[in-house]
Amino acid sequence: MHLIRASMRFVSYTDRKAVAAALRPIYTAPTIDAAETALLAFADSELGRKYPACVRTWQDAWERFIGVPGVPRTGPQGHLHHERDRYLQPAGGCR
Repeated sequence: MHLIRASMRFVSYTDRKAVAAALRPIYTAPTIDAAETALLAFADSELGRKYPACVRTWQDAWERFIGVPGVPRTGPQGHLHHERDRYLQPAGGCR
């Protein structure tokens, strides 16, 4: 989430939906290799060439983004984060 926001700082408001859709295959990829392939495809696309700072943001954060290979991004850890956020949410339901 933070990486997407950071990369969107360099994108025009008119292109944000298209760039977000083009970035989705990167962070939803089932494997690290698939994510890297999706990042390279985005970098070679028209939007990637139009916004090289967006591509550079992902490349600079790549080691932090991929995490530890073999450790799933979902599962019990995701459940704990959900419970923490639910507990910290104000009573009105708004953040």
